[in-house]
This record gives sequence, C-alpha cells and structure tokens, in this order.
Amino acid sequence: MINLLIYGGYHHDYIYTHHLAKGFSNTKDVKAFPIFLDQGKKKLLSKFNHYFPPEKLIKNYLVENIKKNGITHILNYNTNHFSRFLISYLKKNFSLKICAYYNDSPFSTHLSKRLYYKTQKQAFLKYDNLFVYRKSDFEKITIKYKFPKHLVNLVPPSCPEKKFLKNIPIQKSFSYDFAFIGHYEPDGRFNLISDLLSRGFKCLIVGRDWPEDIASSISPNISRISNKHLKYKDYLGLLSASKVNIGLVSSINNDIYTRRYFECPFSNSLFLAYESELYKKLSTNMPNILFCKNKIPALDDCIRALKIAKLMNHYPSNNQRENFYATNSIFARTKIFNDFLNF
Repeated sequence: MINLLIYGGYHHDYIYTHHLAKGFSNTKDVKAFPIFLDQGKKKLLSKFNHYFPPEKLIKNYLVENIKKNGITHILNYNTNHFSRFLISYLKKNFSLKICAYYNDSPFSTHLSKRLYYKTQKQAFLKYDNLFVYRKSDFEKITIKYKFPKHLVNLVPPSCPEKKFLKNIPIQKSFSYDFAFIGHYEPDGRFNLISDLLSRGFKCLIVGRDWPEDIASSISPNISRISNKHLKYKDYLGLLSASKVNIGLVSSINNDIYTRRYFECPFSNSLFLAYESELYKKLSTNMPNILFCKNKIPALDDCIRALKIAKLMNHYPSNNQRENFYATNSIFARTKIFNDFLNF
C-alpha cells in the first residue's frame, strides 16, 4: 500500500492540493493525504513566511504526519517549503520517495517569483522525480540543472471534477459581451479592457489587483470590474455570464495556456484563447474555443469573436463535453505519476 502525502503548503484552495488528491482516489493501492500548514493570522508575518518559510515548524509538521499516516511517498505541490536539507533529512530518516510538481513556473523572471523559487532551484537534484506543466520548464530543468530526462514529466492542468462542473451555468442568454475572470498584471490586458469599455462593450472583469475605477470612469452602470478574490464555485458560476470569455495568459507565470482552457469550454460562452500548440495537442473538437495568435488578443480578435458568438451555433454537444472531460480530467492526469509510484 502506498501512502502518498500531498503537501500544499499554504495552497488551501480546493482546486490545488485537494483536487490532486482526488485524482489519486481511483488509483488502486494508493491512499492520498492532502495536508497544509497554517499560515497564521498576522498579515505581516504570513507575508514574510511566504518567502522565508519557517523551516523548523515545517520539518516538525511533516515528521508528525509521516509517522501518523505511515507515509511512503511525498508530493510537494508547488511550494518553497522543501529545502535540499529537509529533503535529505526526510529521505535518510524515513526511506521516502519525494517528488515536486510545479504548477507555476520556477523560472519566472518576476522579482517575487525569483525570490519564492530560489530555495527550490537549489533543491531540484534532491528529488526523485519532478513534474511540470510547461515544456520550457522541462527543458531548463533537464539541460541547465542536468536532471535526468526520464525522471521529469509534463503534467497539464485539468478540468474541474464533475461536482464542480455543475456550478457552470449553461444558459444561452448573457449579461455581458466580454468577461475575463483572473488577476491583473501589467502585460497589456489593461489597454485591451479599456479599449473594449471605451467602445461601449459591456464587460465583466473580476480578479486580484484590477483597478476598479476604469469601469466607473469609462463605462458607468454598464460594466463591472472587481478586484476581489473569488471562491472557486463563484468563479465557475461566472463563466457563462458573457458572450465571450477572454483567455488571457500570465506573463509572470510564463504561461502558454492556463487552467481556464480546461474550464471555459464547459460554459456556453465562446472562449477566445491564445493558440498554444501544446494545448491543441491535448484538446480537439470543442466548437466554443476560438484561437488567436497573440497572448493578449487584439481588439479585432475580440470583435470577431463577438460576431461569431452572436450566431449562437458554437455550443458543444454532450458527447463533446464528455470526451473533453475524459481526456483532460484529474484522473487522467494523475496516471502520469505512475513511475514515481512505481506502478
């Protein structure tokens, strides 16, 4: 029996560690234990701990859970909590296999990311296996860090579990022309949204750090912009609110596609997305995905998408949705970890 500890650090949101643990629930002879570290209530301290994790606290917490649950394997989910010293200690004292899965890119050039992943880059060679979802990360880890290629695997994002898909409305009447539900960053997305607002399009923008005043100054009483963080069910509930969902990808995270590529196709909105060749290999035959050539769609791309959406003939069939789900579910993704689990 394999007892797999999935360590999520501070990533308490279900779509991360618990979602991954659910994927192993159909795997025979594997029991997954998703665990997290309490970040504390003091905001300043939690921010400091995010970049400089409390090593002794983490070590003691892991040891306690390893002993309590008879852990044989550990999957570190995208956290900087595992130093090379901690990995060596755990492997020596408990005969564990330990891997890491990098949902975000450890090679982002953004200052916050460089600081966050500094310890992890020093720890790469201590892991038994590494898992990433960007081909560029695979290449850097195997070429620059000399990690054996057969021990590094690509794990793409996955569709929401079926219990979450029920939160995506499938109505065919829409409150907005365009929607983007995701964080703000200074990569040109502000200019695109401003252009759409100034031309009178009704827009829904929800996500961290968006300047809320652009809607009130350009498009009062028509559009909505909010910088609040949404719970996952609430986020899914907005995916069918507009005729077109815009699929912006993060430059900070070195994205060429994102989790939204596996969520938006379940809505009845048309999904306007950057044409990622890796994604197209994973996903075919979903009529409500329209690809464009730039990571930030041009205004003309958006207007073209809106015209197509208004024709209302892009809705996927039930069979298309089921095939998309089967190919890209979390249950399909966790099979990629079989070598690590020695299956």
